[in-house]
Amino acid sequence: MTDCPTTPERLSTLEAKTDRVLEELAILRGSFAELDKHLAGYAKEIERMKVELNIVKLIGAWIFAPMLGMLGLGSLLAIFYAVRK
Repeated sequence: MTDCPTTPERLSTLEAKTDRVLEELAILRGSFAELDKHLAGYAKEIERMKVELNIVKLIGAWIFAPMLGMLGLGSLLAIFYAVRK
């Protein structure tokens, strides 16, 4: 006769493999949750940087727009451009 595992042994082995897979899935799920939190933090930081950049652009436009045109209408157009942005 061959050494075939009995049905209870096979079920026990299958149960052990299933438990291992479930443990690995739990670890992966935890890793993805941590990665999601990490990426959300970066998204908030990028959004904050966009707001800061827009403020810098606005201040720069107000400071340098009048210098774009030193004569009457050019100066008005430059200010209008700065306000529009």
